[in-house]
Amino acid sequence: MVKVQILKSPYDYQSRRLDAFVAQLREEMPDLTVEVIDLSEHEDLMKAHNLLYGPAVLINDRLDFIGIPSMAWFRARLEKVEKAPPPEAPAKEPNSAPE
Repeated sequence: MVKVQILKSPYDYQSRRLDAFVAQLREEMPDLTVEVIDLSEHEDLMKAHNLLYGPAVLINDRLDFIGIPSMAWFRARLEKVEKAPPPEAPAKEPNSAPE
């Protein structure tokens, strides 16, 4: 399942457009879970993704777009993410000494 998080500007920058984008997502993709996060309450996310302000879009915890994407871009990106194979687990290092 794809995780989508919309990061809302702590300064309400483009808040009307962002609200319209989220409403359109929820209407056209009802099975998609969209979490809207107010960055004024989550400075940790701003620091983790090197953001000074929003809005921004995270897909599977990865910064995918700064600003508000077009619906066509978002659909194409979502389709690409859904088709991608899951990331491989890191290889375990062999033990150098027997136990």
